Amino acid sequence: MAIFFAIKSNDHTGAYYLLKCCAAVYFFAAIQLACNTAPPVSKPYQPIYIADTAIKKATFVFGIYPASNPQNLHETYGPLIDYLNKKMPDVTFQMASSPSYQEFNSRLAGGYFHFAITNPYQALEAVKHGYKIYAKMGDDEKCRGLIIVKKDGPVKKLADLKNKTISFPAPTEMAATIMSLYYLHTQGLDVNHDIKKQYTVSHESSIMNVYLGKTMGAASWSLAWKRFELQNPEFASKLQVKWETPALINNACLVRSDVADELAGKVTALLLAMKNDVQGKKILDNIFISTFETASIDTYKPASDFMEKYKAAIR
Repeated sequence: MAIFFAIKSNDHTGAYYLLKCCAAVYFFAAIQLACNTAPPVSKPYQPIYIADTAIKKATFVFGIYPASNPQNLHETYGPLIDYLNKKMPDVTFQMASSPSYQEFNSRLAGGYFHFAITNPYQALEAVKHGYKIYAKMGDDEKCRGLIIVKKDGPVKKLADLKNKTISFPAPTEMAATIMSLYYLHTQGLDVNHDIKKQYTVSHESSIMNVYLGKTMGAASWSLAWKRFELQNPEFASKLQVKWETPALINNACLVRSDVADELAGKVTALLLAMKNDVQGKKILDNIFISTFETASIDTYKPASDFMEKYKAAIR
């Protein structure tokens, strides 16, 4: 009101004086307010913790060669991959295969898998593409090719297979195909001309072909036949293993050469110790072997020597 009255009455001197007084009051009030205002209190430093699940673990692809159909493959080797994941929580192993031997072999040649379990022939080929053999399946005596026929069928002797069709899982299947063909060769059959080969996608399909009468004989290997008997007792009861090949070295465990030696060593140690572990023993029983063993390329010299004989005689 004082300022308004002073201006209204045109008393310039009074107005000027009042303005100066007000400015002084506001100035000292501002200083007083600044002095009475407490500075902001900084909060003590608190680190931010990230949950372990937020840290992405390294994933390693573990390839299993497609000897069986996808369901059987998962039931047989899935528990093994779960076992490795449980024992090595800092990394993740992911099981992978392929719908055919041809595609699996192509992936192996391209280095798609970090780890893999393969037959001996595939292992020898994989070494050429940057893989190392670090372990193997035990029980070599179980690595045999089988020739299966119908119990009430016309095949009684090997000569009865001449000019007939025999089913095989795949050209690169070691026991069922390569070893069986060599066996038939040693028994006098010209496997390049005397028989017709029908390649299927798995051991189960090879066996089912002879059961259904599509072929006169079916080639497989001992472990696949054992699983077939357990899963299909009615079908198996109508069939019989007529001939089997001599045994050769069992399947190989591979690791890609750029995988750290420390990690490969841990995987090897776990595989070797499975026979001494209750859970591990159950998994081995499910695969139909008693143990894993250490191995190297030198361990597979018998397979390499066999392939030389096979190529000289048949290819």
